[in-house]
Amino acid sequence: MLEVIRSEASIAEETASVLAEKKRAYKRKYKRQHIKVRAQIYIYLQNGLLFDEGTCLIQNLSPDGALVTHIALKREAFPIDPFSLKFKITQGEFSGLSASGDPVRFMNNGKLGMGVHFHEFEMDVSEP
Repeated sequence: MLEVIRSEASIAEETASVLAEKKRAYKRKYKRQHIKVRAQIYIYLQNGLLFDEGTCLIQNLSPDGALVTHIALKREAFPIDPFSLKFKITQGEFSGLSASGDPVRFMNNGKLGMGVHFHEFEMDVSEP
């Protein structure tokens, strides 16, 4: 029995080590600016097909990522398989900014949200 407990403790320690390593892999490179702005959100499957769309609140923003909360999607669910996201800000000083990225952390404290690591930015500079 003692050997089983030691084995389970070893597995738990190894799992905690792997999770800690993954968390360090997504450490921010830049300080985020608090902005609190509404945006359109689009969820894409790995094959490039649009899975869902809706609205969200971008709480903070940096050149490499954002904290996105209050996510409201039409299907009210994320895909089971890996997916990517695109955001379009249509108000405030960041209006016209679009960013694509991958989710790195999820949260649900009554307001569904996630941390996103960006891999592409676009800025629509056309006149309204």
